Amino acid sequence: MEKDFLLSVILSVYNGEKFLEQSLDSVLKQTFKDFELIVINDGSTDKSLAIIELYQRKDRRVKIITRENKGLIASLNEGISVSVGEFIARMDADDISEPERFEKQLAYIAAHSLDICGCNYTVFNTKKTNLINAPQTKEAIILALMLGVPFAHGSVIFRKSFLTAKQLLYGQTEEIVAEDKALWQDFYNNGAIFGNINEALFRYRSHDSSLSNVKKKLNVRDNMQLRNSFVAQNDIELFAAVDVQYTNRKSLLKARRFELIEVILYLLFSKIILKKDKTTLFRKLCDFSIFEVLFLTAKTIRLKLV
Repeated sequence: MEKDFLLSVILSVYNGEKFLEQSLDSVLKQTFKDFELIVINDGSTDKSLAIIELYQRKDRRVKIITRENKGLIASLNEGISVSVGEFIARMDADDISEPERFEKQLAYIAAHSLDICGCNYTVFNTKKTNLINAPQTKEAIILALMLGVPFAHGSVIFRKSFLTAKQLLYGQTEEIVAEDKALWQDFYNNGAIFGNINEALFRYRSHDSSLSNVKKKLNVRDNMQLRNSFVAQNDIELFAAVDVQYTNRKSLLKARRFELIEVILYLLFSKIILKKDKTTLFRKLCDFSIFEVLFLTAKTIRLKLV
């Protein structure tokens, strides 16, 4: 009889031999041990499958699905469909999880009754490493979710029961490349409780062949489409979050302050926001530095013209 695990880790691979061993090692050496690692070999033509099979011989928690190439969305949904864990953890073939990532995230989920949990993370390449502080409060998370994503895709753990109860999948929004942002918005719209650990537990590798770089222009296009629909569905919650963040503006981290200004600017540009609300937003905007406002105005206009 097959063992049930508390956690199922889903990792899709397409020609990932260069960094795959580092990624697999970082998962299998976690301090938390009660998990299965489902690796989908998505039609790789390099040595990825041979590497995965070697790891499977060393560790029985490794399960392999290998087939022709179907793409990331199909692979993630397939991995979730065969998983047995109460929770799903994402992992990518070129990234690295810190040893205590699973243990700390699962404890944080239990302590705060979360449906989905991320963490701070570092973005690194051969030249530099940058720390990204994920939004911590409910208000910061909704603003980040409107603008982009509130955590790195590969860093999340979420409840499988929430996904199945709400009948959610990757790729439900047709023709969207930004599959993670679309799913997180579906989570939010269905009442999910979000959280982030204020600790860097994940390392995101930035390189020319990573999906986020290869599909950068398409992601910008999708982000605008998803942003519009999110504002239309959550305008009341967004205005409430703006009010809270505005009240705390002097104590906000620079990233959170910039997000707040960018959200205000976007809402001012938006056609669905009422004139009286735009007046209130404009008054708030006047309390920020002119240099910050001009910088983020240029960014907002540039993204709207892509």
